Parts: sequence; structure tokens; C-alpha cells
Amino acid sequence: MNRQKTIDPPRRITDEALAHRWLHLAMNIGKYMIKSGAEISRVEDTMYRICRSFGVEEVDVFVITSSIVSTIYSREIGHVTQTKRVGPMKFNLDRLDQLNQLSREICAGMDIVEAEAAY
Repeated sequence: MNRQKTIDPPRRITDEALAHRWLHLAMNIGKYMIKSGAEISRVEDTMYRICRSFGVEEVDVFVITSSIVSTIYSREIGHVTQTKRVGPMKFNLDRLDQLNQLSREICAGMDIVEAEAAY
């Protein structure tokens, strides 16, 4: 999923190690959204929004029920790509609601330490 819509990011990541850390968190949120029963398009949209909140210039997210691939790009960090295998689904709408709320808080500017603790 590659969208060109402009979102004013609450942060701008310029450190590659921090970019890997944030992307890892976004990938895990996406993984557990799928496992909890979220629709694929909702997972892609949520991950896209989380990644755009990093202040990167490009975001590509590809999700199927068994795998996630995501790449973020900015001039400061270059391309950062991660893949994640998604295991069996176990529907949990309470967990899905928690993940949706966490994604909203991340997009509003929650810092990485808080986000990792909340995850």
C-alpha cells in the first residue's frame, strides 16, 4: 500500500537504529491485529498511519494473512525494510481494540519507550 496523502507527523526520525525500533513495533502491532481478527485493509491502513507518524517520506506496506512486508524511507535513514511471518489466528476483539487505541496514541506522538511498554 503506497499512499501519497500528507499527514503532519508528530516526530521526525533521523536515526536508523530508532527507525528499525519503531518499524519493529509497527510490524508487531500489525501482526497481532491480524491474529486478533482485523481485516487486512485495516491492518495496512493502521501500519501506514503509524509509519507516517515517524516523519518518513515514503511508506510501503504489504499484508496478507500469513506475512507482512513494510518499507519506510527518508533521506536521513535511507530504506528500512522488515518482514514478519504471521502465525495462526486467534480472534480476540478486546486485544484488537487495545491495539487500535495504541496505534492512535502512537500517531498522536507517544514516545517509543511508552509505546513499547504499552504494547
